[in-house]
Amino acid sequence: MKTKLILLIAILVISFSIKADDHEEGKKRDATREDFIRYAKSTQGMWKGEVLSVIGDSTLGRTGDSYTAYWNSFRKSSGYSTSSFNGGKKSHDGLVFYDANLKKILSISSSNDGTVSRSYLVPKGDNWYRETIYTKADGQVSELKSDIKIDIKKGVMTILISGKVGNSSLKKQKNVWIRQHK
Repeated sequence: MKTKLILLIAILVISFSIKADDHEEGKKRDATREDFIRYAKSTQGMWKGEVLSVIGDSTLGRTGDSYTAYWNSFRKSSGYSTSSFNGGKKSHDGLVFYDANLKKILSISSSNDGTVSRSYLVPKGDNWYRETIYTKADGQVSELKSDIKIDIKKGVMTILISGKVGNSSLKKQKNVWIRQHK
């Protein structure tokens, strides 16, 4: 009887620990138009990052020297925002909006080398979860998942990127962006 009681207590402690960890990480949920507005406001402005690579780079997932990149996001209305990126040999322009049918925030961009990216964002706790599919001009498709944390007060956005890039895997590449101005 004593052994069964100890086993039961151990199971309960473990299950509560797992739930506490899930809560700390946050759960993904469908996005709303209000979430889109919150996301657009939190990313608005010019951001500067010392990055190893960004989604769509030929260097994505490789180690080595970082480079300086700039990303701009402009909220045009409550319905959409635009973005632009310049860094390394890459530039792109994008459109971000809320898709009520998918219940996700959708970001579509096209780069100077013909890479097209489609990202779907949803809230994950107080942060964001992003799934990206990008297709290079030669047809190579890659799929990535990112956790995005935006500290509005400090003006810092941290992105952890994982997934499949061509024939290789990427695990938790960290890019940190600092807001330059709104």
